[in-house]
Amino acid sequence: MGPLGTVIFLLLLSGTTMSTTPEESLFSPCDSLIYEDTTVTNPMVGYQSFKNEAFFNNKRVYKYNSGTEKARPEPQWKGVENWNQISQDQKERGIFALKNVEQIRNASGDRGIYIFKGIFGCQVCDDNAVRVAWIQSGNGRKLVRFNTTTEVWDVLNPQGEMLKKNWEADPTAPGRVMSYLKEDCTEKLHKYKNYRNTN
Repeated sequence: MGPLGTVIFLLLLSGTTMSTTPEESLFSPCDSLIYEDTTVTNPMVGYQSFKNEAFFNNKRVYKYNSGTEKARPEPQWKGVENWNQISQDQKERGIFALKNVEQIRNASGDRGIYIFKGIFGCQVCDDNAVRVAWIQSGNGRKLVRFNTTTEVWDVLNPQGEMLKKNWEADPTAPGRVMSYLKEDCTEKLHKYKNYRNTN
C-alpha cells in the first residue's frame, strides 16, 4: 500500500478522534495499523479468491492468500506473530467474506466479476489520540462504513443495506467491532511498534 492508501485511511478516520482535538493530532507523530481484505469472485469461470494484508506505518507486515491458505510475513516481521494462527484466522475471514459476496450477488442478480473490499484499522498518536475506521466496498462502490459514534453501520449504497441488516442481526456485533477497533487493533499496533523498535 502506497501513500495514497494512507491518505484514504486518514480521510476515513475523520470525525473519529478520541482523547484530543483533530488540530492537536495534526502536529503529533502517529502510528497506523491498516488491514485490507480483497475478495474476488467470477462465477462464470468458477473463480474465487480472498486476500488479506496488514500494513504498519504504510509498510506491509504480511499477506494472506486463500490459494495457499498461508499468511506470509515480510522478512523483518517473521518473529512477531504465530503465523499458523494468523493463517487460520484469515481463512475464516475469507469464508465470511465469500458468504457476503454470495448474498450480494443473490440480492442484485449480478453474475459477473465482483470485487468486495474492506479497509479497517487504527491510528495512535504520541499525544494519545486514537482514530479507528472500517469501510466496505463492492466493485468500487462504498457500501457501508462503521460509525464509531453511534456504533452502527452507515449505509452508503443500496447494496450495503443487506450487509447492515445481516451484520447487525446479532445485537452484540457492533460492540464487538468497536472493541476490536479500539482495543484489539491498538494493542496489536503497540505490539508491532515495540517489535519493530527492538528488532
